[in-house]
Amino acid sequence: MSTDAVPLLVVGAHLDDAVLSCGRLLAAAPGSVVCTVFAGRPGAGASAQPGRTAWDVRCGFAPGDDVVGARHAEDDAALAVLGARPVRLGFVDAQYGPPPAVDEVARALARVVADVRAARVLVPLGLFHRDHRLTAAGWLRVLRTGGAGPARWAVHVDAPYRAWAPVRQRVAALARAGVRLGPPVVTTDADVGPAAADRRRRALDAYVSQRVGLADLGSRAAAPAGLPPAPGADGDVVHDVLDVHDVLDARGHADRDAGAGVRR
Repeated sequence: MSTDAVPLLVVGAHLDDAVLSCGRLLAAAPGSVVCTVFAGRPGAGASAQPGRTAWDVRCGFAPGDDVVGARHAEDDAALAVLGARPVRLGFVDAQYGPPPAVDEVARALARVVADVRAARVLVPLGLFHRDHRLTAAGWLRVLRTGGAGPARWAVHVDAPYRAWAPVRQRVAALARAGVRLGPPVVTTDADVGPAAADRRRRALDAYVSQRVGLADLGSRAAAPAGLPPAPGADGDVVHDVLDVHDVLDARGHADRDAGAGVRR
């Protein structure tokens, strides 16, 4: 397979994150791959079962529903509209249980990068949610251990969390950890054209169960602070990864995970 056979590999934490953050870019690049990290089914011993969590209930599910199956089906429908292929890792959403180790996530992501061999890899900045931060810690570990391959890498700014989460502080944390990013590049509907913009809207509409929950989440988080629209709120926001190197702290230890705050 040539390195330009797959135009984009977009990594997201959850089943909708890649389309929420990079839907325009995906709509303009058919044949891309979307890798969802936390797409697994919790086992019988999970601390919470699908359909019983506050988020699942908010999204219209009930105990006994096949929540993960329904969300896979929504994701299949969305990616079919975009002409993209799903790759789903088996890690379990934070609402159902404890996190995996960063090394486990990094190894799984490295395998996907090597298998897909995309021309460009887009990974999340890692805002707000534990699973987003853990995904970011995982891709950073991949870059530090030489798993980037020949692809060009970029960081996408996680929607919807970028509307209220501290984006600049997160970019600064990555800089302190040795990740040098280019300036933000915003891709709008006008940039991709009406056909691609329509595909993106139809893909988002496929995430039926998540739309109510996401709308409620955004309004509850933004309203108390009276937040204005985030920069690039009407577009896909990405920063090219220009350089990655270890930065040593006062003890001579490398700051490897940019303040991810997750279990190693």
